[in-house]
Amino acid sequence: MLKIGYFDNYLPYCDTLPSGKATGSMVDIMNGILSKVNLSDKIELEYKPYDDYSDLINDLDSKKVDLIFPCSNESWFAEQNGMYLSQVVVDSGMNIAYLKNYNSSIFEKISVNKNNILQYQYTRAYFPDAEIVLCTSIDDCLKAVIDGEAGSTIINSFRSGTILKNRIYNDILFQPLSTLDERCFGVRVGNPELLRILNRGIYELGYDFGINVSYNYTDGLYKYSIFDFLGDNIGLVLVCSFFVILLIVLFFIRRQIRLKKQTEKDRKTQFELQSASATAIFRMSTL
Repeated sequence: MLKIGYFDNYLPYCDTLPSGKATGSMVDIMNGILSKVNLSDKIELEYKPYDDYSDLINDLDSKKVDLIFPCSNESWFAEQNGMYLSQVVVDSGMNIAYLKNYNSSIFEKISVNKNNILQYQYTRAYFPDAEIVLCTSIDDCLKAVIDGEAGSTIINSFRSGTILKNRIYNDILFQPLSTLDERCFGVRVGNPELLRILNRGIYELGYDFGINVSYNYTDGLYKYSIFDFLGDNIGLVLVCSFFVILLIVLFFIRRQIRLKKQTEKDRKTQFELQSASATAIFRMSTL
C-alpha cells in the first residue's frame, strides 16, 4: 500500500469528489508512473486529502503518508521540510491577479491563502517587500482584491484562466509573471527507493504528460451559477419575463371582467327577485 497525501481543493492538480475519491492530474500521473515501471498490479494506492498544507508536510514527516503532492521544485523548500523532491511532473506560468490598473501599487499588499504554504512561500520569495494579507481560500484572496483589502493575489495559469471565468470575478484582470510554477512529488528523507521509482516513471511518461492531463481538470474550477446563466441569457430572460408579466396582467384583467359580469348578473337576479316579491305582495294585498 502506497499512501499519498495531497492538498485538497487544488484543481487541476488534486481534489476530492463528493464520493470521497481523489481526482485531478495527480491521479493520472501516479497511474501513469506505475504503468511505466510495471507496478500497476503490484502496488495499491491510497489517497488522503488535506485542507492545510502544514498538516500534509507533518504527516509525511511522521510517516503517516509515503509521499505528498504537489511540492515546489525549490531546494530550499525541500531543505526546510525535510524531504526529497522528485523530477518535475508538471509546470505552468504564474499570473498576478489585480483590479483595474497594473502598476507598482498592486504589489504592496498581496493576498495569500494561509493554508497554502506553496502560495505563501512563492509570494514571500519573489515579493519580499509586500505586505501579506492572509485569507482562508483562493476565493477569499480574490475577494480581498475586489474589496480593496489587497492589491493583488498570485495564481498559476492553469487555475487563473478558469477561476476568473466565474462572473463574480469579471472585474479582475491578470498579467503573467516571469517565473514558472513547477510541481513535484515530495518523498520523506530516508526513502530513496521510492524516489527512484517515481523519477524513472516520470522520465518514461515524458514532459508533456502532466501538462496534458492537467488541462482535463481545469473545467472543475468554473462554477456556473444562476447569475452566470442570467448574464449569458439576458435577452431570453427579459423576453420570458415580459411574457410572464403579460400573462399575469391578462389573467387579472380577465378575472376582473368576469367578476364585473358576475356582479352585474347577481345584481340583475336580485332586482328580479325583489320585483317578483313586490308583485306577489301587491297581489296578496288586493285579495
